[in-house]
Amino acid sequence: MFILKGLVAGLGLGLGLAQTAFAESCCTDKCGKPVGLAKYGRLDCSSILIKYTTPTKTTTIYRTTTHTVGSTVVKKVTDTKDVTITTTLSVTELSVSTALSTIFETDVETSITTDIETAYSTTTIPFVVTVTAPPAKRNNVYTPPRPAYANYCNSDQYTRACSCLGVKPRTITKPAVVKTVYQTRTAFKTTVKTVTSHAATKTLTDTVSQTVYTTVVSGTTVVTTDIVTVTTSIEVTATTVIVATQTAGPEPPYCTGTGFYIATSSSSPNQSGANGFLGFINSIGQGIYLRVFSGGGSPLTIDGNGNIVSYYSPTDIKMVVFTSDGPAYKLWFSSDAANVHYNVPNTPASCQLGAAPDFTITCKGPNASASYGLAICQDPVYYEWDAWIYPLDNLASLTGQNCVTDASKIMAVCR
Repeated sequence: MFILKGLVAGLGLGLGLAQTAFAESCCTDKCGKPVGLAKYGRLDCSSILIKYTTPTKTTTIYRTTTHTVGSTVVKKVTDTKDVTITTTLSVTELSVSTALSTIFETDVETSITTDIETAYSTTTIPFVVTVTAPPAKRNNVYTPPRPAYANYCNSDQYTRACSCLGVKPRTITKPAVVKTVYQTRTAFKTTVKTVTSHAATKTLTDTVSQTVYTTVVSGTTVVTTDIVTVTTSIEVTATTVIVATQTAGPEPPYCTGTGFYIATSSSSPNQSGANGFLGFINSIGQGIYLRVFSGGGSPLTIDGNGNIVSYYSPTDIKMVVFTSDGPAYKLWFSSDAANVHYNVPNTPASCQLGAAPDFTITCKGPNASASYGLAICQDPVYYEWDAWIYPLDNLASLTGQNCVTDASKIMAVCR
């Protein structure tokens, strides 16, 4: 026998928890009593006690330096020899031979030092709010709006009353982007060094006897010039400096109220039950799924990638589909906290929310290359309206079911 499905909206937050917290003495005054007895008192507390913060702009500077040293040596050698032989008339002749050797060495040393200094900074820039701005501050103290049943409360009393229900103030930090700017500075240093050396002059004296002639050899010059170039390889670093401005991508939509709700509507008489808001259902023995409620639904939020997740437990409630039922799939949810898992073949799925003001809904299913639409279909046995996804190019996959597929009839609203 099938057990009638029990409603668990937002991970089964029930009235029993609120009544237990209400029993505390701090909730019995004029402020705490109506808050504790209100049907949506705990949900209102969760929605109101939120403070939005923007990341502080921070700048981190990184600096790297490249030091390149190169040298060029030019060596010039000049060798000049002037030989003079002088003979005089004498019985014993004295011959003087002078060998003049002068060597000029010129070393030209060029040192090139290149310093390349690259500095870049990372700046965290907060997103600009383009949807509904957070409530204004008064006297630098945030005063949250309160529902009508809490008109006997001031801000502190209302916060204490919510604390009795187990709800504490929380802070949501908006996402930010990172912009990196590069700057390069190059410095050159050149040093020229010249060295000149001279070789010593050497004189040779020879004795020549019984010579009666004079021989003069003069002006004989032997010049040898060698230019030796020694080049040390210089690493040339070519740096292209690009200063890029990164524009922040579209920010995920967010809601400053209770959260996003998926609303459905239909003008068709045979789809009159498909009017309301989607909420979580924990069906005993089957699992967790989304169903249409005429009075209210479960609040949802958007993660950093634009995926629709649970307002109460965004990391625990995971959307899956039973792949054996495709290509149109009913949306189910697994939960570690609620110990809800499935033994049938399943694969992760996700639905995304577009930007304001339309908040269009698109989904991703088992086939990552296909686009999926969101449909609300009637259960043929229990006549309830559940959430499904189907390939946009295969509307025929819903043939035989009573479904609402018009995107203008299924939309997300911020409440």
